[in-house]
Amino acid sequence: MMNKKRRKKVLFVCSSVFQLYVAITIKIIFFQDRCVDLVLTDSTPVFRQLYLNKKLISLFNNVKFVEVGKNIGKLNRLQRSKYGQCFYEIFPKKYVKKVWEIDVKDYQELFFSSYIKQNVLIQYAIKKSCKKNKVNVFEDGISTYLLKNMQKSYVPPFIKKLFKIKEVEKCVDNVYMFEPNLMCVGGYKNIIKIPNPTTNKEVITVLSEIFEDNGYKIKEKFIFLEESFNNDGYTTNDVELIHNLYDYCERKNFILKHHPRNRLDRFKTVLPTMEKNIFWENYLLKNSLDDKVLVAVSSNTVFVPHIILNEQKPTIILLYKIFKGTSPILGSENFEKYVEKYYKLYSDYTKDKMFIPQTIQEYEEIIRKLAMEEND
Repeated sequence: MMNKKRRKKVLFVCSSVFQLYVAITIKIIFFQDRCVDLVLTDSTPVFRQLYLNKKLISLFNNVKFVEVGKNIGKLNRLQRSKYGQCFYEIFPKKYVKKVWEIDVKDYQELFFSSYIKQNVLIQYAIKKSCKKNKVNVFEDGISTYLLKNMQKSYVPPFIKKLFKIKEVEKCVDNVYMFEPNLMCVGGYKNIIKIPNPTTNKEVITVLSEIFEDNGYKIKEKFIFLEESFNNDGYTTNDVELIHNLYDYCERKNFILKHHPRNRLDRFKTVLPTMEKNIFWENYLLKNSLDDKVLVAVSSNTVFVPHIILNEQKPTIILLYKIFKGTSPILGSENFEKYVEKYYKLYSDYTKDKMFIPQTIQEYEEIIRKLAMEEND
C-alpha cells in the first residue's frame, strides 16, 4: 500500500494498541498537515484486521501491516553470523527492506516506541539515509520513562568511525510523552509533552471511530490486569496473586483482563475473564473507573487512567514487592523511582487510593478492606 510516488514523509511504527492510540493522538495534534505513513506489526493479533479500518486509512497517508515476527528470522540469521552485527549496522537500509518491507528513502522522520532490535534497525537506516532526518521516540507507557536502548553494539570502534555509525541514543532527536515530570532516564535532547487527549475533540472523535465501542461495560469492582510474563517466557507467581484476589474478594466482583499479547488463556475455565475484547484506552474516554480497583504487578495500565485522563481516579494495588520473577520493567533500577515520582506528583490522589503491599498477608487484608467498603 506504500505510495508509488516517492515523497519525504513521516513514518510511525506501532506494535501495540497503546502505541497506536498515542500515534493517532500525535498525528492529529502535531502532524495535521504532514504526509504520515503508519506501519502496524503482527505483535498484536488484532492489527491483522485493524489496519483495514476505513477511518485509520483516511487519517494516515498509507497504512501497512507487516509480519515482523515472520521476517525477523532473516535478521536473526544475519546477527548469528560472524560479521553479522557489522553488516547490520553498516548496511541497515538493505535489511530494513528484508525485515520491514519498506524503503527508508521515502522518509525523513521516524516515530517508534520500543528499542527492540527491529526498531533499532529502522533507526539506524533512517538516520544513515540522511543525517538531517529525525528519529523520535513516542510514549510506550512506563517503559519510555524507565528504559533506553538495551541493544549492544559489537562493531569495532575503527569501523564505527569509518562508516559513521552512531550509538542508538545519539540518533534520537525528540521524545514525545504525556508526563515529562515522571521521566527517570536522562540524556535525551528534547522532550515534548503530549497534551491530554480529552482536550482535543478531534482526537476523541477519531479514537472512538477507530476503536469501536462494542457496548461492553465492566460491572465488577476488582479488575486484575494480567501482564505478558508468560508470553515472554518468564517464570513467575502471577497466577497465585491473581487467585489470591479472586479468593479474598466477593467473587461476583472480580474480573480478569488478559494482556493483548498473551496467546495462551491460562484461566478461561477457572476464573471469570472479560469475554469481549475492549480497547482499554478508548474505554477510559467513555467510562469512569473511580469506583474500580485495578490490581497488577507492574502494568502501565494502572497508571494510564490518571496520567492521560487526569479526572480518572481508580484505586490501585501494585504487587511488585510480593512478586516472584522479573521482566525488563521490574529489572530496571528506575522502576521504584518511577513509582515514587508518580506517588508524589499525584499525591492528592495516591495518598488514599494507591496500595503497595509488602507481604501476601497485607495484600489479602487490603482486598478484604476494600471489599467491605463496597458492602458498606
